[in-house]
Amino acid sequence: MTPDAITLTVNGRVYQGWTAVRVSRGIDRCVGDFDIEVTERWTGQDMPWRILPFTPCTVQAGSDLLLTGYVDDYAPSFGPTAHAVRVTGRSLTEDLVDCTPDIKAGQFNGYTLQAIANAVCAIFGITVVAQAEGAQIPFATVQIERCETAFSFLERLGRMCGVLLTDNAAGNLVLATAGATLAAGRLVQGENFKAATGKLSSRKHFSDYVVKGQSGLAMSGGGGGGWAGAGGSAAIVTESLGVTTVAPTQSAAGVPTGAVQTQLRAAAHDAGVPRYRPRVVMAESQLTLQQMQLRANWMMAYAAGKATEATITVAGWRQPDNSLWTANQVVPVTSDYLGIDQDLLIVKVEFSLDEHGGHQTHLTVGPVAGYTPDPGQVKVRKGKHGKGGRGGSGVNWDGAGT
Repeated sequence: MTPDAITLTVNGRVYQGWTAVRVSRGIDRCVGDFDIEVTERWTGQDMPWRILPFTPCTVQAGSDLLLTGYVDDYAPSFGPTAHAVRVTGRSLTEDLVDCTPDIKAGQFNGYTLQAIANAVCAIFGITVVAQAEGAQIPFATVQIERCETAFSFLERLGRMCGVLLTDNAAGNLVLATAGATLAAGRLVQGENFKAATGKLSSRKHFSDYVVKGQSGLAMSGGGGGGWAGAGGSAAIVTESLGVTTVAPTQSAAGVPTGAVQTQLRAAAHDAGVPRYRPRVVMAESQLTLQQMQLRANWMMAYAAGKATEATITVAGWRQPDNSLWTANQVVPVTSDYLGIDQDLLIVKVEFSLDEHGGHQTHLTVGPVAGYTPDPGQVKVRKGKHGKGGRGGSGVNWDGAGT
């Protein structure tokens, strides 16, 4: 057996002798998958294959675990000259993507992302591995929506904390941040490239990113006519687009009171875009000017990151230190033809084996900024109480039905 020979283990039985293999995993999804094919009778065996959907399985390259999950499809076929079997499957985390958990009430008050993920994943027998600091941020209150899949629920909470949801070879759900580790190797054209494709896109790349919103302030007649409420400083009003005063009312004591809606604006400029291409969005909730500026800065960095992408094919499945190529590692990339000479994030890894190319690894790479979750729907407020988050700040997501 070759060092990277693929074996599929189902119910303790090892199947090998595969003629075509594809195993992939990426940081922008929480499910790895495999697709393998071979003749119906394999080397050293006399029985036909009997692999059933739903069966737990593992996929290995030599002694290294690639994937732990379930068989999704078993597809035998035959013709005049050949019999074949194709087996496909996904990580244990596939149930998070496919299924809607029936959770009574479905509301979590004061819990961290890790605590919520533990509670949801336990229903499906999935272990959670928390690697990101954002997974420890407590939420004031969040609720799973009706007919929402487990992944959709956890993924929107992850966006609020700047956390990616992915999987690992053991089939665990991993709460991670982009660029967690460094790769052991380099990707250099003329040295270890077999082939590469690149894409530079201007479709969603803008020169100016503007976030607009409102900040509601209460005006009181007491204390010399000062502003009551957070953010009611003269500095914010000066930086705003304008102030609209709502008609005053009378307090119980006969003192005029009123509400002020402050029109706020935050902007970021990308000097790398050669012409005027503005992008304006409205804040999803009443954010402070500082929070809006963070959103504008993120929009600019994210768009610039998404505008650059490359897929690089290298021979073999391993890095110079003999470890497998792994998603979510930062790797130096140098290619004169693609115009790249910088550190990039490994977004997706796909291992393949066939009779034409042998063992190959296809690496999708891009800037780290293009894979940082959107913080735009976040509003931070004081948490009241809760498991995994007592005494800390809470996070409220305005679209969560709270």
